[in-house]
Amino acid sequence: MAWLAGWKFRKKHEINGSSAGSVTDYQVKIVCHYGSGADGGEDVYLNSNCRADFGDVRFTDSDGSTLLDYWMEEKVDSDHAVFWVKVPSIPTGGTATIYIYYGKSDATYMGDGEDTFLFFDDFESGNLNKWTQDAGDGNITLETTNPIEGSYSARLEQPVNNADHAFMYENVSRDNIAICARVYIDAAVDLGYGGLYARGDGGRGSTISRHPSNTYSAGISYRDDEAVIWKYDSSGQDTKIATASYSVSLDTEYKLEFRLYGSALKLLVNDSEIVSVTDTTYTSGYTGLHISESETIFDLVYIRKYVEPEPSHGAWYAAEAVSEFSESVATSDVIVKSVSITRTESLSLSDVVSALRVKIKELVETIGLSDVMVKFASIVRSETIAVSDVLEKVKTMYREFVETIGLSDRISKLISIVKSETLSLTDILEKRFVILKILSETLGLSDTLARIRIKKTLARIKGVTRILNAIREKPAERELGK
Repeated sequence: MAWLAGWKFRKKHEINGSSAGSVTDYQVKIVCHYGSGADGGEDVYLNSNCRADFGDVRFTDSDGSTLLDYWMEEKVDSDHAVFWVKVPSIPTGGTATIYIYYGKSDATYMGDGEDTFLFFDDFESGNLNKWTQDAGDGNITLETTNPIEGSYSARLEQPVNNADHAFMYENVSRDNIAICARVYIDAAVDLGYGGLYARGDGGRGSTISRHPSNTYSAGISYRDDEAVIWKYDSSGQDTKIATASYSVSLDTEYKLEFRLYGSALKLLVNDSEIVSVTDTTYTSGYTGLHISESETIFDLVYIRKYVEPEPSHGAWYAAEAVSEFSESVATSDVIVKSVSITRTESLSLSDVVSALRVKIKELVETIGLSDVMVKFASIVRSETIAVSDVLEKVKTMYREFVETIGLSDRISKLISIVKSETLSLTDILEKRFVILKILSETLGLSDTLARIRIKKTLARIKGVTRILNAIREKPAERELGK
């Protein structure tokens, strides 16, 4: 499994498909919490291992390396951040897997709303070029004095007691969507209504303010303290088809979300569903911003895909981590614990050789030691050595290897090399070269490094040779471990 280079931590997450069918490039909401907690639903906790501003958070596909488009909707430093992630494919009745990465101190936020959503405008371009405007008797301008977010927002104004309305619309017809925006009723006049709208007739008509048939608008009214869904006919007659009491204050920011799926229409205010209705005359249409006899500021407008029921959040997996080596070769607990060393009560010498080769290979590959680090462990090949020294050398080499890479004493003590009860001296003599050859090749030692300790051991070898010659004059079979 690939790993996003430079990031220390990641969590695997599964997203369950919708019974409404498979979806592609679907925007999924994920809330990242800076501190600790139990992962579940849209909430994931990063255990203080990310940047305080969440600038290092990234999302990848199931391969662990293909970056996904994302956008940060809001954040509170050192507390939480709300992200939208565009997931390439979520199957019906199945799951899609993504990864969230974090833990890179020099990473900065790289999200992009335009890449993530069907439509996006935070007005920071300093123009209204993404919109077609029909203000009626109203006025549509960029707001710079009191923007909701950033340097610019869009202000829609409508005179008092005027039968017309002010509109801005996004010039693409869509269905099965949710249109979202931040709204702020700055100076309410009479009706004081600000909301989002969708055109149900599939066309715009010659004059937006005339309300072509089956045009719907959903929003909040300061005058009536309510959330409401309106329906307009071709004569300009409006009808409230769904209402609910909702206290609306001036100079207060609200998040509106107008969901349209088939003939179902729902209005959410600050992420809570307030009103809903089913009207079979609505199918699809153009979407936009709408006010009546008020001054309303809009910002952070985006349109995302929407189906009912939406894909749901599945399992969150435990955090994974990679070790980051410094000069002291410090390894994280997660990596150390990933090394499995099996303790056995009795083991033949051939099994020792095999096990050592496997375990050292696993250690080297798992923690990614460079050749330079490996070569710190110097193993000297000797032509003649007693069996007791063979076993002692094996223990010494393993101890030096453990100390060099900085493993904890607890882990090193898990390694148990047990001498067999009986072993012929001839077998030992034949296998001593094999043992040393395997260890040397596994650790990648060069002959040059090996010779460093040859001088140091010459005296010992001469002594061992005398003892070995004496042993050879006796019966070949010896008992070990006494």
